[in-house]
Amino acid sequence: MFGRKKKTEVPKHTGHVDVEGKGGTAYLVASTETASVALQSRIRGRLEAAKLIEATVNPATAVKMPAGAVSGYEYPDDFNDFQDYVDAYNYIPFVARAVDIKQFMIWQMGYDLECDDEPSKKAVTEFLTKIQADTVIRDGSLFALIFGNMYWKIQKDKKDFLRPLNPMGMGLKLDSESVVTEYRYEVKMGKVERFKPEEILHSKIHAEPWSNFGVSTLRRVLPTVKALLFMEEKLPWIARRRADPLLLLNIGTKDAQVDDESYKRIKNDIVNRKPGEDIFKP
Repeated sequence: MFGRKKKTEVPKHTGHVDVEGKGGTAYLVASTETASVALQSRIRGRLEAAKLIEATVNPATAVKMPAGAVSGYEYPDDFNDFQDYVDAYNYIPFVARAVDIKQFMIWQMGYDLECDDEPSKKAVTEFLTKIQADTVIRDGSLFALIFGNMYWKIQKDKKDFLRPLNPMGMGLKLDSESVVTEYRYEVKMGKVERFKPEEILHSKIHAEPWSNFGVSTLRRVLPTVKALLFMEEKLPWIARRRADPLLLLNIGTKDAQVDDESYKRIKNDIVNRKPGEDIFKP
């Protein structure tokens, strides 16, 4: 920024205030390069601000995430972090790799059924074959790792016996004894379905014994992931500030004002100096 008593110029992204007092004119320079608090608090917001992904949303399929639980329904404690979980998995390589490895380890050996009652074992095997457990449950377990919960609608009269439901839209209602009486599923913005408990297959991991919900494998690492993103986001900004710091230069003094022509000439000499060229003050 370059200033005289009667004339100041403010660079882009900088706020400027003149304060008159006994000591003369003071300058308050405030940077506006930092993003809003709301943008900084979300993984997707950081990635969008860095132009690493596009800020696109399909309103026809978007799930409206309530700021809190819909009246009368329960949601996981970390429900409002669900979008961060899925964004971390989709866009951050080391997060995706860690979740994928855990998923592969769960299923790499397959599974065996052990039962002393052969007819019961046969019935269970036929049931698992009917619902295509090798693919349906396997795919669902990935999202159980991400969200801590995965849900399917049981459709006995349809070929697709289990219909997958998005955990980001699911809440449940409890009675006075904390027994589930209803599932509320927000399919998309403005469209809600309600199911009886026997119509839903609910898979949960890391659940506390007293809780109706599981816990995401990403919950405990989310603060660290956000901190790493914050540091990576600020590194280019720090490098720019170190290499090309913001300067405040006075052209003329209170007792020795310069004319407009001299002011413009000196200012242009400074602005157009070569990178790394020193500035000399007589």
